[in-house]
Amino acid sequence: MEAQLAVVRKYPEDNERRKHIEEELLQDLGFVEENMNGATSDTRRREKMLNSHSDFFKVLKFHKEKLRVLYFDNATKVYDPKFDLYQK
Repeated sequence: MEAQLAVVRKYPEDNERRKHIEEELLQDLGFVEENMNGATSDTRRREKMLNSHSDFFKVLKFHKEKLRVLYFDNATKVYDPKFDLYQK
């Protein structure tokens, strides 16, 4: 973000695009610096979230490959016409 700020600051200060983008980048940089503190609770929470996502994708893969319950083939489905909202 600092490199992006350096590039944006090469433009004149009265440039509307620079004013807008520079303000956004400064806010983003402040947010990133605030959250890059390296606290162990944050790291632990992120690791737990990554493990949860990994477990979820393993279950999803199992259902898809072994049980074959996630294949959605709309060509073989028969819909009740009274619930067809796109019918004219």
